[in-house]
Amino acid sequence: MEEVNLANLKITQLGYVYKDIEKQAKLIEQIFGVPKINIVDVPGLSIIFRGNESKIHLKMAFTQIGDMQIELIQWVDGDCLYKEFIEQSKEGLQHYGVYAEGLEKFVEEMKKKGFQSIQSGKMASAKYDYFDTTDVFGVFFELIEQTTRRSRRKKK
Repeated sequence: MEEVNLANLKITQLGYVYKDIEKQAKLIEQIFGVPKINIVDVPGLSIIFRGNESKIHLKMAFTQIGDMQIELIQWVDGDCLYKEFIEQSKEGLQHYGVYAEGLEKFVEEMKKKGFQSIQSGKMASAKYDYFDTTDVFGVFFELIEQTTRRSRRKKK
């Protein structure tokens, strides 16, 4: 079996949770000069949250600042990690995201290290799994795997 080395993972996403992502998107556009950030409505998303199935409704937005993807999340409805975050009177950085090809082997490695999977699911072309690393990093840790890829022609 292939050895899993968590040290080889690179943080490529910073995930922020806010009560109003429209306000935050405008601030990011003004401060960093990024193009207008599009906000999408994501109703009826099926997830596993703390071992139970849940349907959630979110508003989300993505942008790039340098090599880092910035993800903005606004909880609308349903039981999930984002709802808990807001109910704890928190807003701001909520998780680090890393892309991990072969997600399941990394999920198992995180569990072996004693971290609990809090929320998992699939959205668009990605599967994801959040782990509670708040005692270590102060934020959650998200493993993300692209499930579909654009076809690339091989250069000859």
